[in-house]
Amino acid sequence: MPIMQRTLILLILISAIGSGQETAPVDAEVTVDTSAHAATGRVRLTISILAKEKITEPLRVRLAIRDLAGKDIVTLNHLPPTPSQEWRVGKKVLWTVPVRIPAISSSDATTQLDVYLGLQGNDGEMHVIIGTPTVSDGSSFMISFEVKASSTRTTAESVKDIINAARTASPGEGFTMLEQALRRATTEPTRSKLRDALRRVGKNPPEAITAVEESVVEARIFGERRRYLREVAGRMNDRKQFHGALAILKDIGGDLSEGQDTPVIGALDDAKRDQKDWQDIKRRLLEAINDAESQAAARLIEKLGRTKELLEAAQEATKNKQYATARRILSDLRFAEDDKLRTLAYRALKKTEDSWLADMPPAQATAVRNATEHPAWDRTGFSLSHKFIFIGPKKLVDSIPDHSKLEFDIAYIFLTDLFGRLPNPAGDRVTVYFKELWNFGGGVGGGKIINIGRANPDSRKTHVDTGLLFHELTHCVDDTNPIYAGFREGLANFGAAHCFEMLGREGDQLHSFEGNLNAFLNDYIATDLEYWRIQNYGPSAGFFLHFLDAYSRLGKGHDWEPYRKFFRSWRNAQSRDGREPNLVRSLTAHLMEVFDDHVFDDMMEFRFPLVESDRAAIILEKRRLEERAREPLSVIDQSDFLEHPRSPLPRDVTLLQLTNLMNQRQSSDVVSSFAREELGMVDSWRVIGPFKTDFGSVDAMIFPPEYEIDFAKEYA
Repeated sequence: MPIMQRTLILLILISAIGSGQETAPVDAEVTVDTSAHAATGRVRLTISILAKEKITEPLRVRLAIRDLAGKDIVTLNHLPPTPSQEWRVGKKVLWTVPVRIPAISSSDATTQLDVYLGLQGNDGEMHVIIGTPTVSDGSSFMISFEVKASSTRTTAESVKDIINAARTASPGEGFTMLEQALRRATTEPTRSKLRDALRRVGKNPPEAITAVEESVVEARIFGERRRYLREVAGRMNDRKQFHGALAILKDIGGDLSEGQDTPVIGALDDAKRDQKDWQDIKRRLLEAINDAESQAAARLIEKLGRTKELLEAAQEATKNKQYATARRILSDLRFAEDDKLRTLAYRALKKTEDSWLADMPPAQATAVRNATEHPAWDRTGFSLSHKFIFIGPKKLVDSIPDHSKLEFDIAYIFLTDLFGRLPNPAGDRVTVYFKELWNFGGGVGGGKIINIGRANPDSRKTHVDTGLLFHELTHCVDDTNPIYAGFREGLANFGAAHCFEMLGREGDQLHSFEGNLNAFLNDYIATDLEYWRIQNYGPSAGFFLHFLDAYSRLGKGHDWEPYRKFFRSWRNAQSRDGREPNLVRSLTAHLMEVFDDHVFDDMMEFRFPLVESDRAAIILEKRRLEERAREPLSVIDQSDFLEHPRSPLPRDVTLLQLTNLMNQRQSSDVVSSFAREELGMVDSWRVIGPFKTDFGSVDAMIFPPEYEIDFAKEYA
């Protein structure tokens, strides 16, 4: 069957006329290649910009793909490969952006999507592209395209053909084809065959870095430099080395200096904070004065008075670098009766402060130079894999073994397939930053970034297919919510165990399962901790692994399909109640749905607040909430729960009805009556008091109303 290719082109000519808004004097063209979408889930956007006038400021490209309702499906903000200041008038600048199109819930065979393009200045303002349909965010409609929905599952019969097709495809496309096939597989043996094929095809070089990814790398390094320099500035400020702290803040944007050259997302907010810090430190420096300096100023003021001679004495003190004394004198002279003297004092004060700020002590100047010119910045580089960009010391990232990168790539595919979520839905690679100047002995992951501390610039052959990286990658992928607080790190351990097993590393898998399960048994089950205080890491990871080990064994490994279903189901769960007693009900129902009824017995054994009568109730609660989601106007029949008095659902439904009455501004009598009759709320009461005594404590005294109830009686 021939490959279908659809390239849609819209050429929009843009005039340079303005209407009081910033405008972009350019012609813009966007083309969309959808030919590989069915096999890879990706399309390619080619952007063409033709400058009609010289552009003098840096512009960022804001690219958005939206559905027909105007909802963003993908957003990609980046610097163009050729900076806007270098665009030549009359010559096109072209670049291609590969974009992953997330799976779209639609009953239609095809889905139409729209591409919007915007150009953003360094001040954050959009430069309107005149002559194009423009929406409220300042971006302009460029083109529409269609993608076909695909629900084809990868079967044992089809996997051979898919692997053969991937071998003959281009390197990057072949890897992505196998990835898509693995995500559509339904059995572990099929996934294992695709994993092995990924190992073969994945030996090909990864795709080159894209313009979007170059912007990400630049922003990550820029952000790390800011973080480190702010840390140094903070230490200098604490040590009262104010000159050094001010110089560093100025370097990283305290006066917006860096923002003049390169636009950086979020730079304006950071600059405002730096400006405030800069002013605070400046004030502390200029107001610093010791007793000797203060006394010297006081003696001169008393001796000379507010005279021209005192002004000259202050100027002489400035020449001698006695800045604090001079400033104290000049501050006093601002209140002189002579207008001319006051004016001269103000001018001299400004000159003194400027001289003081500029006169940095040599030791502080050296410390600033060591920080801003730290060799770490010159030796920072990056290397690529299919799914990651590794940033850090060049020797370290360039020597990461290729097979280790590839295993980490495959772990990413398995992990995102398990949780049913991509941290980078647009397809730009996750960044892993080995930070030389971050004094942290572990790692932190989240969103599309992973940070690893204390990187050794001379390290060689650092492996990335490790438990630490798998753990932090899970933090990027996992969005399970609501959960108990202790589950978050446990799910990351759980994700690492999954990676070890899916990669076929039996020793690491066994160690991970045994370690986490033993921690669950010894550190939680064997203690008297309340269920909602289950600990992070091992104990809570063991909790999730228990059900897999107990009910989903498959040879030496496990069938992970129940958890694939669980995470997708939980993400769409209709009960979002995060209160501890109610959370367990929904959690148990979803686990029972993917495993079996024995989960309920385990949950009771694990001290979660359930009793036998809840077994049927929690399933009924889940079913009724799902029915309500399908038919929003339907009313949950509370009579269904007469046999389940412990169920919180009828109470919550009634409370919602009460809230609706209040929102409808019903009379207080109607609201009170409903609250009293349906929820048993007390809406009237009597108060008596206050009482006082001259004999000891009021709390220890027994007053007459405590002996009787007589609403008609008055007490003195």
